[in-house]
This record gives sequence, C-alpha cells and structure tokens, in this order.
Amino acid sequence: IVAERESIRTLCDNLRRERDRAVSDLADALRNLDDTRKQKNDAARELKELKERLDDQLEKEACYRQLMAHSSHDSAIDTDSIEWETEVVELEKHRDMDLNALGFDVAEAINDPYLSGDSGIFVSKVDKGSIAEGRLRVNDWLLKINDVDLTNKDRKQVIKAVLSREGVINMVVRRRKSLGGRIITPVHINLAGHQESGIGLESG
Repeated sequence: IVAERESIRTLCDNLRRERDRAVSDLADALRNLDDTRKQKNDAARELKELKERLDDQLEKEACYRQLMAHSSHDSAIDTDSIEWETEVVELEKHRDMDLNALGFDVAEAINDPYLSGDSGIFVSKVDKGSIAEGRLRVNDWLLKINDVDLTNKDRKQVIKAVLSREGVINMVVRRRKSLGGRIITPVHINLAGHQESGIGLESG
C-alpha cells in the first residue's frame, strides 16, 4: 500500500510538472503571437507612410516640371519681344541736394552682382514719393547726364556729374521694353534672416 501511494504521488508530481510546462509554453506562444502582430502592424503603418511620402514627392516633381516648362516657354517669348528705348529725363535739382534728396541711387553693373552680364551705370533704387519717381525706373541705363558721356565712368564720377550742377538735370536713359507693352524689370529681394517676402504665387 505504501509503495502504491508513493507511485501515485510521483505520478501526480509528474503530471503537475507537465501541466506547468504546457502552460508556460502556451504563454510564450501567445507572447510571440502578440509580438508578430505588432511587428506586422508597424510594418504596414511604415509602408503606408512611405507610400504617402512617395506620392507627395511625385506630385511635387510633376508640378515642378510643369512650372519649368511654362517658365521656359514664357522666357523665350519675353526674350524675343524685348527691345530698347531711349528717353530724356529731366530732374530739378536745388542747391545742396544730394542723391538721397533726389530720390534715386546708381550702381556699376560691371561690379554689381545684381546686374551681372551688363556694363555701365544703372539706376539701382528709386524712392517712392521722390522727385525721381515716375521719371526714372530701376535698371534704367544712364547714358548721359547733361553733356557728360557716362561711357567708362564709374559710380563716383556719375554722382559727381549729377551733383556738380544746379537747376535742370537732363539725363539720357536707356531701358528695356517689350513689344507687348509690358516693361520687364528684374526685381531683387533680400531674403536674409527670417523675414517673409510677402509674395504669393498662383498657377493659372
């Protein structure tokens, strides 16, 4: 009887160990299943985000190619239609008026990064509400001031020619003009720092 009891006790212990081992294996399998599902969900989410980024990039590239195609076409039209016109501009200068008082400034194109490719003296600024407004335009090419030929003159010599006389100043300027009546004037905006340009672009 004692031997049978020991045999039954041993059998029960073995069954309990088998049961505990089976429960542990089942728990491990469930954890592995959860990890697999999580990895699958993460992979599906990453794949979706990658597809969205790719679609967005392709759309941007398509818009860029379309914009460049229109830009190239318009540039060719504008280049063909550009011609030059010459005009005499009169400014009334009083005593002790400097260039700032007259409301404009000039730059040497040969040394100026904004007017690379040209040579000569160009109007670089026209102040709003000044004497020069409506008479001079930015990028006007100054040919003569009174009887002074500005060929091969530098900025200091041009300013001296402007300020050396009082009364009416006759300025012979040359400017670009399109056949369609549009004045083509390059505009240079300094985007240094974090200031917004204030320019909006719209397709159409």
